[in-house]
Amino acid sequence: MMTEPKKRRGRRANGEGTITRRKDGLWQAAIYVPQPDGTIRRRYLYNRDRDRLREQLNELSYQLGKGVLPQDGAMTVGEYLDQWLAEVAAKQLRPSTYTGYETNVRLHIKPLIGSKKLAKLTARDVRQMIETLRAKPLSRGIGIMSDRAVQYVHATLRAALEQACREELISRNVAKLVQSNVRDAGQHEPYSVDESKRLLMHAQRHRLHALRVLLVMLGIRRGEVLALRWTDVDLDAGTVAILGSLQRVGPSLQRVPTKTRGSVRTIPLPTPCVDALRAHRARQNADRLAAGARWVTSDLVFTTRHGTPVEPRTVNRMFRALTDAAGLRPIRVHDLRHGCVSLLLSLGVPPRTVMQIVGHTVMEMTMERYGHVNLGDQREALSLLDQVLR
Repeated sequence: MMTEPKKRRGRRANGEGTITRRKDGLWQAAIYVPQPDGTIRRRYLYNRDRDRLREQLNELSYQLGKGVLPQDGAMTVGEYLDQWLAEVAAKQLRPSTYTGYETNVRLHIKPLIGSKKLAKLTARDVRQMIETLRAKPLSRGIGIMSDRAVQYVHATLRAALEQACREELISRNVAKLVQSNVRDAGQHEPYSVDESKRLLMHAQRHRLHALRVLLVMLGIRRGEVLALRWTDVDLDAGTVAILGSLQRVGPSLQRVPTKTRGSVRTIPLPTPCVDALRAHRARQNADRLAAGARWVTSDLVFTTRHGTPVEPRTVNRMFRALTDAAGLRPIRVHDLRHGCVSLLLSLGVPPRTVMQIVGHTVMEMTMERYGHVNLGDQREALSLLDQVLR
């Protein structure tokens, strides 16, 4: 009886890999992996569990099939973040945003996970980093980091890892898998109409009264109002052009582009704003005469008594002192912007018009984030419903 010859085993296709057992009992897988320079190199995987090794091999084969080239595993998170800051963030981000990202990387991310391998970073590592930051004391030893600050650190890492995904350094962004669970990021209720009037009344005698009027009535950003030049203002036509923002970049204050393209806009000036700016120009001329040779010539609308730009943080301190003097509850300067949007919406101004006034680029930002409704508005709305149903 003739026996059939044994069939010759077919050759494995590229990327299929092989699994063998070494003399020490460790399972070993080998697979040919394309390199960025176009060459092909054999890569080895090891595991004491054969099934787990097969899973690793299948995952690597899957990534190769998608065109994702695995890294050699030598780059750490800290090394990648340094490269990302220098090669991507510094060129694409606004100076103030870059400064915040660089600070988060240097002070918070690298000390906790900077030594970990980029390719092996897990969602658990990110979660543990966030939990550690939540318990981290502040630099002066008073209190701990706020949830908002922790969220900003998380956002920095998420943005950096997203770039790593685009460059195929990693297969997925593990920072996206972790939630910050911010507890104190609730909205601050802006001032009501009566509170806003009280604020402006107490600010009348201050040399920067016009600045407060523009913040309250136009809802422009702090950096935008500080970057205003007299050439941007047409008091006869009653308009102001928002073309830039004043921000601290390293050791100096610089005029940088607006936050978004939609932030570049021309706004009509209400009569109180025109009157306040006329009075401010006369006060600034008096400051120039008093300073004499010490005056620093610039076209800025709002300056110090010597003509130099106003530090943005100084605006925050002056605003807090003003609210204390007026007996008002403390809010942020940025909440004046929220209040302007909310008041315009409550008066029935079309959202598209409000969006153009404050320089939003998406309607959802205007309606959801800034469309505050206070208890008085809710009470009035429900009273109308009560009248109808009654």
